[in-house]
Amino acid sequence: MWIWSFVSAIFFLVFFIVGFFEFPKFFSAHGPSVWETLVLLFLLCVSIATFVIGVVYAVLFLAACWESVTKKSDKVSPLLRVLLGFLPIFNLVWNFFVYWKFALRANAEADNLKIEKKISSGVALSYCVVSLFPVFVFGHHGHAGIRSSLATMFVSLLSLILLVMFVIQSRDAAVSIAEEKKRLSESNSAFD
Repeated sequence: MWIWSFVSAIFFLVFFIVGFFEFPKFFSAHGPSVWETLVLLFLLCVSIATFVIGVVYAVLFLAACWESVTKKSDKVSPLLRVLLGFLPIFNLVWNFFVYWKFALRANAEADNLKIEKKISSGVALSYCVVSLFPVFVFGHHGHAGIRSSLATMFVSLLSLILLVMFVIQSRDAAVSIAEEKKRLSESNSAFD
């Protein structure tokens, strides 16, 4: 998942750097050559494809993590729980249900199973809160201009760092919970 996101970021960066230097040619009398246009289109297509693959892996990863702590009384499936995060405006609140609630539930499940790998619910809550800042605090650039843009970039970087910390902890906790549940079900079936 993270490899695809990294590859996508590299292709987007290359696309925008090349596009920055090639963009003025689109408005010149001669225009870009066919090869320059094809290179830009190729970079754009590869960027979009790797981005989509990264998003699909991220959704499947979060759904798999939720699968490890799903209760029978849940009204929402793990995949739907993650996909609802893509609804505009609704996702501002739903992030708390996807990330913070997962951390709380995984920690409760780890306590029940007596597992030591836990998720920092503070990291999950911090990610949810910090990811709101660019929308509400820096959402309009108005008079602040460059300061607001730099602040948005800093907060977005902080949000990414918190998300990476959450994902690493979630992976470890979800794997530990799933393995312990499997071990318990195998030992229970051995007694039957």
